[in-house]
Amino acid sequence: MSAAPGRHPRETGHGEARPPRLGEWLAARVLPEASRDAALGDLHERYLARLRRAGPAAARRWYLRQVLGFLARVPFARARASASDAVRGLFTRSGLAADVRHAARAAVRERGLTAAVVLVLALAIGAAAVVFSIVSAVLLRPLPFPDPEALVMVWDEYPDESGIVDPKPITLAHYEAWRGEVDRFAASGVFESISAVIDAGRWSERVDAALVSASLFSTLGVRPARGRLFTEDDDRPGAPAVAILSDELWRFRFGGDESLIGRAIPIDGVPTQVVGVMPPEFWFYDPYAVRRSYTGAGASSARLWRPMAGRFAAERDYPRYRMVARLRPGVTREAARAAVAAIERRLPLEPSSADGRVRVLALEEQVAGAVRPRLLGTAGAVGLILLVAAINLVSLLAARFDARRTELAVRAALGAGRGRLARALLIHAGLLALAGGAAGLLLARAATPPLLALVPRGLPLSHRVGIDAAVIAFALALSLAIGLAVCLLAIVRLGPAGMAAGLAAGARSVAGRFGGGRMTDALIAAEVGLSLILLISAAVLLRSFVATSRTDAGFDRRSVLTFQSVLMLSAPGAAPDFSFFDRLEARIGELPGVVSAGSASIVPFTRWGGTAVVRIGGEAETAARRVSYRVVSSGYFDSLGIGRLAGRTFGAADRPGAPLVAVVNRAFVGQYLPDGAPAIGQPLAITRGRSDEVEIVGVVADVKEDRLFAPALPIVYVPLAQSPTFMRQFVVRTAAPPERLVESIRQAAAELDRAQPLQDFITLEALIGQSLEEERFYAVVASAFAGIAVLLALAGLYGVVSFAVRQRDREVGVRMALGAGRRAVYRLILWSGMRPVLLGLVAGCLGAAAAARVLRSLIHGTVAVDPVLYLAATAAFAAVAAAACLVPARRAARLDPVRILNQA
Repeated sequence: MSAAPGRHPRETGHGEARPPRLGEWLAARVLPEASRDAALGDLHERYLARLRRAGPAAARRWYLRQVLGFLARVPFARARASASDAVRGLFTRSGLAADVRHAARAAVRERGLTAAVVLVLALAIGAAAVVFSIVSAVLLRPLPFPDPEALVMVWDEYPDESGIVDPKPITLAHYEAWRGEVDRFAASGVFESISAVIDAGRWSERVDAALVSASLFSTLGVRPARGRLFTEDDDRPGAPAVAILSDELWRFRFGGDESLIGRAIPIDGVPTQVVGVMPPEFWFYDPYAVRRSYTGAGASSARLWRPMAGRFAAERDYPRYRMVARLRPGVTREAARAAVAAIERRLPLEPSSADGRVRVLALEEQVAGAVRPRLLGTAGAVGLILLVAAINLVSLLAARFDARRTELAVRAALGAGRGRLARALLIHAGLLALAGGAAGLLLARAATPPLLALVPRGLPLSHRVGIDAAVIAFALALSLAIGLAVCLLAIVRLGPAGMAAGLAAGARSVAGRFGGGRMTDALIAAEVGLSLILLISAAVLLRSFVATSRTDAGFDRRSVLTFQSVLMLSAPGAAPDFSFFDRLEARIGELPGVVSAGSASIVPFTRWGGTAVVRIGGEAETAARRVSYRVVSSGYFDSLGIGRLAGRTFGAADRPGAPLVAVVNRAFVGQYLPDGAPAIGQPLAITRGRSDEVEIVGVVADVKEDRLFAPALPIVYVPLAQSPTFMRQFVVRTAAPPERLVESIRQAAAELDRAQPLQDFITLEALIGQSLEEERFYAVVASAFAGIAVLLALAGLYGVVSFAVRQRDREVGVRMALGAGRRAVYRLILWSGMRPVLLGLVAGCLGAAAAARVLRSLIHGTVAVDPVLYLAATAAFAAVAAAACLVPARRAARLDPVRILNQA
């Protein structure tokens, strides 16, 4: 006879029929409620049978083992059943699939809201994707070398008294000593930027190149795509001439000819064997190769490499080389720096400073250190845009959820749980977020090419910028995160009480504020404040850029073509024929359309520099100072339009063998000559390799050398006829568009000497424009971001006010029925909408003042902000915001109170 379920007889023939109390309690807790009594009754029956057969002790042990089995199996079985039910629920009408279908239909039905959300997200995600692609390419992705964290650059330091804070290149003597004695380096190499001349058919062509030690490429960990690297035998004096080409030069200059490997081509007039071609993705970094050119080469990577082979053995002590080293595993940069400094102090050469200081910089820091603050500042601006977009979406989705209170309350009353309702809202927001993210990626893809055209050419690794898989994943993840976070905030703002109140309150209200509650006002104020910060910052950058670009450079920049030529020797060791430059300058002056022609060692805004040490009159050696030094032809000043202030400029009389003369600028006179002292006839001692005594014969106007916003520097000019140079930069003033004369000038040079190449044709206006490319880039980016933020803020303001007005049509009707006129309705709605705007404008002005100080520390040439700029930006924003509020106010003022009250 079995016991009733859950009931346990007390008496049996063995004296105890009740199972262990602890086992009963545990079993009752773990078994499902629906089958608990039946399972306990069956277990008790089996316990009694075991009790009669084996006795109380064995029966109790058996019972406890069964209960322990329940504890191990039943929770997992219940979890599997719940999961199975949940999976089945995904594909039922009450599961996830139904919510997705409902959200998709709602998105199509509510086209206005869908379009607004997608537009807001597209603008914000598009801006974020573009900036992330730049930040990722430059700062986040590792350098394109194996184990890039171990790569460092080793530099000397200038003496403290020089005032130069930039790192100093090293000498060959230093490199050879470090390479042989520093055991902290697994490998090391050095390089020097040069240019090389190759035969280009009708005339010779000069290309960017580099002299490298045989160990450099192996130190970087790169291999050629074809052929081999340099060997130590290639890097010995007297070794046969060899070269490695870039993939670009090999394909576009030599047509990708596979048979070129092993053949000799003329480079600098010498037959040179091509031993290798580097891969297309190979990137050669040289911090000194940033220059401006007509072809747009910026942080230019060399296109041809040659071994040093003792070419500059006579200049072993001249600091011109950049050193790259690979640290041994476990070695820190500080340990390597200490070892290098200790060896430098023992060198027989004069060290860079009294204690032999050197710098060991991580290659990653060397590459990206200078641009990191500005890129992070740009990313911060994008963060403000994302914040404005998020606030906007909170307002839009919260307003939409407010409108759905009645629907949500009805669904809750019919049995839908709070989790199910929240899931439906989250799915709706997720679909909108994905659509906005996809639209933002399309926008970013379209905006990237024109943005890259504005990227400063000094930005490293810009060739890696693009919309790749990482950018796509970032944009979609960011859009989903924003959408879901905004949805959660909107749900919190709505709250369960709001959903429950929907049945009682309905969708209408006859009380409240047209701008929304305090949270809505705070959101609008935050949007306005952040947008105003971006707007004023953009105005500062634009104003600074326009003011700088209009700065007088000290010469006439219009219709001037510049180019460069480096003299090629007819044979190794032959005497240079400097007359080629003079003959070329004269030939160019005779070309149709040429007004005048001149040349110089350095033309303004080419980012080349030259200095000399000068002393005035009988000054002591200690009074010497370093000034800018330029060697120019007689036609230089007229071709640039540099005004003569006193004395004369150079002429035919200033030839070799004649008394040495010089011309100085106004800044030199004002800074170094006593007040009232005549400049003309003043003797100068100029030291630049050698010491010369010259006489000042003229004073010319100041010119800007490299930056329009920088002050004019003291300059000493000497005639080219008395100090010839291997490199000249020509300036040609034209009556026709300068670009049309490039072919004629090349042809004229080829007729004089086909072996002498010309390079870097560019107009002077373009050179000055390139000097402002960094300021232009950040001004354009900031303006675009400010425009996006202002658009988002105004759209959010309009949406919130418009929705509030529509929700309170009945209140407006009651007010008008009780005698309120249209002006009163206008005032009510405008004040409700503009109150948070005014608070945001005040906060935005305070934030913009702090942002302006940061901009001045990051962007050179940024001018101070004046109150007029603040007032103009604030007034413009307030006027547009008032217009955004005026549209819904106008609609409310036109309502018919009789019709509204009849609909109640």
